[in-house]
Amino acid sequence: MKRAGICNLASQIVRYGLLTGILCGFAACDGGEEDETPYPPLITELGDFPSDETGIVRTFHCDNGTDYRLETPLTGNQPNTVYRQVCSYESIGSTPPTIRLYSLTAVRVLRDSTERPQAADPTPVTSVWRGGNYINLMINPRTQGGTQYWGYRTDSLHITDNNRRCLYLSLHHNANNDPSSYTTTVYASIPLDELKQIRPGDSVVLKAFLPARVKEWRLRY
Repeated sequence: MKRAGICNLASQIVRYGLLTGILCGFAACDGGEEDETPYPPLITELGDFPSDETGIVRTFHCDNGTDYRLETPLTGNQPNTVYRQVCSYESIGSTPPTIRLYSLTAVRVLRDSTERPQAADPTPVTSVWRGGNYINLMINPRTQGGTQYWGYRTDSLHITDNNRRCLYLSLHHNANNDPSSYTTTVYASIPLDELKQIRPGDSVVLKAFLPARVKEWRLRY
């Protein structure tokens, strides 16, 4: 099944989720009781939205390991594709776990760029963490709305003293001459199952070139 980070899921949330939130807000201002809650308790998580052979997305596989059913399936997507997203949702049922979507932000699924010319334009990396079967990054590049390119490079593979493997990667970033005008937020993920050199129990060290220094993060597979 293909992985993707850019899709039309977000436009469907405008139809199904955001409209619901707007209506809730109007209802709260329409002479209701003062103790009414105007906004639902939202949860924000990273995870995967797999489409079936007809392009319909019915479930959200959260990085915490929970599979949620969508209150309203999302249609018109590429068939048999996994869409990686940052998802804000409200839990509306427990048997089975069911959620109502309110917003989606596409996550860039990073690919191996080792064979491409070296590109390590500095960029702020706010955080790196392991989530489910991914290494996730929150990056805050400066942009003027141009297209920047991201990936990762395989630098080396080491055998540790306890006979475990440690794979060294570096963030591949080509700013593509995009002027540094304002800061934005980019979420990105490296699929661990595509790192064929290592297996569960091994480690990954990810290096990134920040504006003022080089920083490394060590994560357990």
